[in-house]
Amino acid sequence: HWQLLAFDERLARLTMQESDILQERISLNTTATPYLLIESSEPFKISSIVAYTHRVNDQEDKKIELPFRREKGAITFELPRALFLKSIYVRLGEGNQMYHLKVLSQQDKASDFHLVAQGDIYSIENGKIRKEEIVVKSYGKHYRIEARDNSYLPQNISLQFTYEQRVLHFLAQGVPPYTLVYGSLKTKVQNSDLSAFKTEKMSAPVSVSQPTLTNPDALTAEHKEKKGSALLVWLALLIGVILLSFMSYKLVKEKQVD
Repeated sequence: HWQLLAFDERLARLTMQESDILQERISLNTTATPYLLIESSEPFKISSIVAYTHRVNDQEDKKIELPFRREKGAITFELPRALFLKSIYVRLGEGNQMYHLKVLSQQDKASDFHLVAQGDIYSIENGKIRKEEIVVKSYGKHYRIEARDNSYLPQNISLQFTYEQRVLHFLAQGVPPYTLVYGSLKTKVQNSDLSAFKTEKMSAPVSVSQPTLTNPDALTAEHKEKKGSALLVWLALLIGVILLSFMSYKLVKEKQVD
């Protein structure tokens, strides 16, 4: 007996505003099955079928509502803090809409905008086909959304964004106590005492808000320790070679005497 895995899934290959709209993937949450049956109430043609597996995170990225302002021919916004931006969701209204957009980023007010992403977003009411995400992958402060290819900007929209949380892990090296030195060219260097980190706990997360500089003293101590260990290994190998040579010499002499 056939088991229903998905119902009312839509595939499309349409043309809108001289651009192709593709929605050619159906995702099935199922284990491996030997046979699959695809049915449709309308005539259709399949050029190829590709099956693949992928890993999905247990927790989806949190979408955060984003305040923005309209400027002449553009939409601009700022992130609440310095984040690694993953994607922007442009929520469109109902109806047949399609927009060609590009996203530009700016580190600070003094720097120039540069292109970080571009793509199409669309909404087709009758087929319920929507693509409203633009993958960005950028680390910036200020952003600007513009239309490309003589397109237009959406009029009634809401913006959401997702970001990637990155955690820095530091490996304690050398002789304790350990000190993390961090800062930037615009601020004074600050020291954080890391002596609470024990040697058996090799790594621990540390939250810092500035670019991190390596502690040269710890690296020097680690280098000295490794250099001393290498000398001991070479000395042991040399003694072993001398002993083997002496034993071989004695065996040869005894054989000549016999």
